[in-house]
Amino acid sequence: MILILIKFILFKACFATMPQCKEKCADDSSFSFCYTNGTLSSEHLKSCYFEHCALKDSRIINFELFYIILSESQESLGLNYLSNYIQKIHINKMNIGSLPKINNLYNLKTLKINFHKFYNLVNNENLPPNLEIIDLSDGFIGRIHDEFFVKFENLRELNLCRNYISFTRLEINSNLIKLIDLSFQSSLNYKRITKDIIKSITFHKNTSDPKLFINFDLNRMHTFPMILGKLRHIYYYKIGHQFNHEQLLNRDSIILSDGPIVIENFEISYQHFINSKVFKHFQCLLDYGVIRNVILTGDGKEEYLNHTIKINFENCKNYVSTSATVPAIPIPTITTSSPNKNTSENTRVFHNKKFINKSSQEIESKNKNRTINNSTFQSTRLLISTPFLSEKSLLNTKTRELNKLGEKQSSKIDNSFRNGILDFLIDNPGVVVSFFAFIFLFLLLLFACFNYAIEKVRS
Repeated sequence: MILILIKFILFKACFATMPQCKEKCADDSSFSFCYTNGTLSSEHLKSCYFEHCALKDSRIINFELFYIILSESQESLGLNYLSNYIQKIHINKMNIGSLPKINNLYNLKTLKINFHKFYNLVNNENLPPNLEIIDLSDGFIGRIHDEFFVKFENLRELNLCRNYISFTRLEINSNLIKLIDLSFQSSLNYKRITKDIIKSITFHKNTSDPKLFINFDLNRMHTFPMILGKLRHIYYYKIGHQFNHEQLLNRDSIILSDGPIVIENFEISYQHFINSKVFKHFQCLLDYGVIRNVILTGDGKEEYLNHTIKINFENCKNYVSTSATVPAIPIPTITTSSPNKNTSENTRVFHNKKFINKSSQEIESKNKNRTINNSTFQSTRLLISTPFLSEKSLLNTKTRELNKLGEKQSSKIDNSFRNGILDFLIDNPGVVVSFFAFIFLFLLLLFACFNYAIEKVRS
């Protein structure tokens, strides 16, 4: 009898000292696991997750950790034990120094890790390839490998705002991309800024979402980030306000791409312009149709609306390159032609050095007109085909998602007998206590009867 009481007391003491796994989040969804404001080990987190899964009679598809402090220091958080039904992971303000190990979660669609302490994005082996939304905003990312995001062919949204990115060339390998946010990149040393925050974005596919939005706002750009690769139509390009606003337009050349390109909407702050000055390079991009619509921002934009209107600047051929290639080192070129139709003397100025080449004016003008016509044709063709291909890709993607959901619905299996008993015990603690109390009283009564029988025999 005394031994039974000792075991019962020890059991209660051990249960009381164990960290509780009760959810602390406000999310009452039966499809989510959420834990916040606590200190725990990775093993305890794992046990809490499995306990939570046993409590819920549904598939857990959302995994959320807010304001968590891991009791042990570690380079990475392993989460491959999560169910393959997980579709979203959201981690906010957690003391981990690198991306979590989730490469086995093939159905994961959304990864959001905010207010983190990641300094580099070099190795993507710990991430699954089917991610559609990657949000790593509000962190310390300073270096990104050029091909880090090439792995994600279904990527729709990439949010890297409010980090410390410097002189990066990104590569995107998705024809579903809809958002690229690289705004508000900070610097540890504002006095030694010699390079642009974002150099270029290379697109491996020739289509994207029809409403593709690229955001470079609130940085310290000296030049416009270039759009490279196969994509030739950008719906919205936001350069916004750059802190080095006096250098962005006041330069010898502006190169937006390595070939013909059309930007439907170009958003820029009015502070980059001077009301009494025409920036010929930028005006020619507007006149030639490279930029279709200029959107000015800022309280004083009304006085600078003249910079958003086409004026058919006559000498745009001197400032806009319509060729399919761009020289490695941009050099301003100024061409002047004599009125003689048969021959002309073309003068090209390179760093104040003159080189005189004689050629036929008619041949040169024909070649330039041919190049301009080709550029216009390619841009028009892309405008027609891009929405169609993007819509088709989106429909195929939606069909695949519906098929996966159907397979998941049809593959539901009833809980086993063991899981049923565990769920019953956890959901009905009063019944469990009553049962063990009854067993205890029964054993006590049995012990009393046995003792009474022995005393009866002795007497």
